[in-house]
Amino acid sequence: MQQQWALHRFSEARSAASVFVLLALLLQPVCAVGERAPDPPAPPQNTSTPAQVVSTCYDFLESHLCAGELWGLPFHFYRPSLQKYSPDQWLWDSGSHMIVWSHRNVTNSILDLRTMLQMQQPDGRIPEEIFWGNRTDAQRLELLDNWSNERACDLTQMPVLPWSLRAIINATLATAGPVAAQKIAEEFLLPLIKYFRWWRDTRAVDGDDLVYVLHGWESGLDASPAYDQAYGIPEDVPQPPYLLLYPRFEELILTYKFLYGWNQTAILHAPHAIDGLPLFNFFHMKDVGVNSIYAAGWALLGAIAESIGQAGLAAECYASGNATAKAITTKMFDPQTRRFFHLYKNVHTGEEKRASQNTVQTLLPLLLPVLNVGKDIADDIIAGDLTNTSKYWSAFPVPTTSMDSPSFNPVFSESDDLMWRGPTWGFTNWFVIEALSSRNYTAVADALVQRWLALVEKSGIWEQYNPITGDPYGAVGLGMSTLIVDWLYRTGIVATSGKSVLLAELKSTWLGHVAGNSWDIWPGHFYAIARSKHCCTPRADFLSLSLLVVAGCTGGSWQLQFQLDWPKDVERSESKRMKRALLRDRTGSLARLMKSRGGVLREVCTTLDSAEAPEAMV
Repeated sequence: MQQQWALHRFSEARSAASVFVLLALLLQPVCAVGERAPDPPAPPQNTSTPAQVVSTCYDFLESHLCAGELWGLPFHFYRPSLQKYSPDQWLWDSGSHMIVWSHRNVTNSILDLRTMLQMQQPDGRIPEEIFWGNRTDAQRLELLDNWSNERACDLTQMPVLPWSLRAIINATLATAGPVAAQKIAEEFLLPLIKYFRWWRDTRAVDGDDLVYVLHGWESGLDASPAYDQAYGIPEDVPQPPYLLLYPRFEELILTYKFLYGWNQTAILHAPHAIDGLPLFNFFHMKDVGVNSIYAAGWALLGAIAESIGQAGLAAECYASGNATAKAITTKMFDPQTRRFFHLYKNVHTGEEKRASQNTVQTLLPLLLPVLNVGKDIADDIIAGDLTNTSKYWSAFPVPTTSMDSPSFNPVFSESDDLMWRGPTWGFTNWFVIEALSSRNYTAVADALVQRWLALVEKSGIWEQYNPITGDPYGAVGLGMSTLIVDWLYRTGIVATSGKSVLLAELKSTWLGHVAGNSWDIWPGHFYAIARSKHCCTPRADFLSLSLLVVAGCTGGSWQLQFQLDWPKDVERSESKRMKRALLRDRTGSLARLMKSRGGVLREVCTTLDSAEAPEAMV
């Protein structure tokens, strides 16, 4: 995330006959690629209530807007922050902005994604950073010191865009209806599948369906301790100093540029580091978090493809995602410690080895389907790591390194600038909660949202935070940190306006399926209902949707039935009466079950009113 201003100028190296010249240049004074103006001061923030948190987040995003035209192409996106970050577009930062904007103005999300996809490469790769920012000709030329072109860098980044597309589709469905939502799905689905094919075909080169990252910047977790050994840092140096670690980031970029010409196939087929080369030149990392998001992203793309009737594409997506998910559970899970781990290749021998550090990415296999990561494994990870107060359950979770690790450092120092070694960040929080929510660990997910909210109410919107004290660090108003807005809306802490995006999430997988009636099918596990091809009547089945929301907030439909002590087999007419009485909350049972989800309860009541409207609302 920080290479834009951190890489040195090496313009002389383009005509150098020897890489030894590069080593000499490393010793010259640092000069950023394009001088940055001084950072503006941090504005005052009012985050004293959830509603104020939402308002502050959107104020920051509005101030980060970058719009105009370059290379004959229009652009409209949001830079990460007015501080530290240049006015360029980063892949996973923009992915987070799309999710947040989907609740307020989905057009902004759509324009952001369209802007990014203009720079999708012919082979499918989407760049980590696109250089839309205003630069002089000389500054543009400096970009070629590191990259193969002046428009975008040659790396990619965490493949989060399926979740961005899901948010866009859900918001479009809620505000403009199913026809518009289907058009959005059709516009963006194929480019994202092409991107994921690029990951599969270019980065899964060992025949085990696991993908590599070529640099710590590609995961977005730049200096995570997970990568120390892959960068050649000895295990007995848990807190490497800046001058030992960070120059390797820069040298790796130079190696890829001048030795390999950014030929990623050649880079990945190098057996080990080149001996005698005075630059660090080998980094092959299989990050378990990247692989989990990649596998889960395939599955999400499959669900979107299925929802618009693209059965063949859906089958490809599900198969690719399942192959990687299976590889994660067979190659990256330790049944003794009940923990997932990273894999890397030793710099000198090329031997694949297990990374020893316990970092937040090891929690992300919870995103994978139950078929791959069963409830027993999930329970062990949540109890043994996530909610363990000596590991990840800090006052302001989720720390990015386990607190019992020798590599854990809760304090970020601007002078060292080594990020992701302990402080809490927004996108990793978001994915952990997403994983818990998808598996119905509602109580733990809600607790994380509440602690995240307490952090923001205490300290405001910043780049990162001390997970123990809540002290803020880094750039103010970082767009990625505004992801808390998504969970404030989805949990009902802050009420949505207009049609329910929450209900749109449930309806989004049902586009095109209008046979049968899930109201009559219930009870049955609510996932089975949602995935059924017989879910909705031609009139929107709002009664079923309302019941599905309640079931989703209480642990699933069977759990709901157990809590209500309802009989399993009742007459159809009696079943409908009981369900309607529950949703109307005539006995107070619903309010009791959803006491922490007041906003969702209000949406259920509104939706039930829609069910009894004289005409269908689709």
